[in-house]
Amino acid sequence: MRTIEPPTGGNEPEVLPGVPAGEPRKGPGIEPGTPAEDDDLNDTSAADADSRLDTAVCGRKRGPIVPMKRRFPTLLSLLVLGLTAAPARAEVYLTPSVGVAFGGHTDDSKLTYGGSLTFLGEDGVIGFAVDFGHTPDFFGTTGFGNNNITTLMGNLVLASPGRARIYGSGGLGLVKTRVKDLSGFFEVDSNEFGLNVGGGVLLSSGTIGFQGDIRYFRNLSDLHNEGLDFELGTVDYWRAVGGISLRF
Repeated sequence: MRTIEPPTGGNEPEVLPGVPAGEPRKGPGIEPGTPAEDDDLNDTSAADADSRLDTAVCGRKRGPIVPMKRRFPTLLSLLVLGLTAAPARAEVYLTPSVGVAFGGHTDDSKLTYGGSLTFLGEDGVIGFAVDFGHTPDFFGTTGFGNNNITTLMGNLVLASPGRARIYGSGGLGLVKTRVKDLSGFFEVDSNEFGLNVGGGVLLSSGTIGFQGDIRYFRNLSDLHNEGLDFELGTVDYWRAVGGISLRF
């Protein structure tokens, strides 16, 4: 810093640009009561005066001083905006499947086929799946003509992260039963609510993987015709399927 020499002539003391006249001088070797730099930091205009003083004495100008208490909310707002603007990444698995239906109301193992569409967060554990299945000759061929059972379920999925994802799922949906006897006099075509619960493993490497699933199904019957007063029905079975999974 340049030393400020006291005035050599005249009766008026030297006044620096940007420093109000009459301000007391402060600092080592400076007599009180003379005009000098403004370092009164308790003054509300101290930051502005200090900037003007830098310009006059050092030949440079500092940028405006932004208090931390005003800067922090701005940074926090930008952080929140960045987090909310980040797109949620999800993995979608499409799996055609084939397997067997067994146990419960079936007389023996039956061929079953269908597919599922599963939505899972890339690193999350919660997802959703739509499951479709169709089982021809569900009630057997003895004494029956054309008969089958079709299911369409919406399931909540809980899965482990990673490329080998172990999961459990369950939900509600539709159970459609069709039965027609050989003579054609007896026919059942019913649509009922149903439930399912199960689990399996989903393996993926790139866009192609494998899914294995085992699941229990049961219909829900409104036996008393009282609206939403459902009871467990008599049609139930297990299903084990597997298939090639395509990841999007």
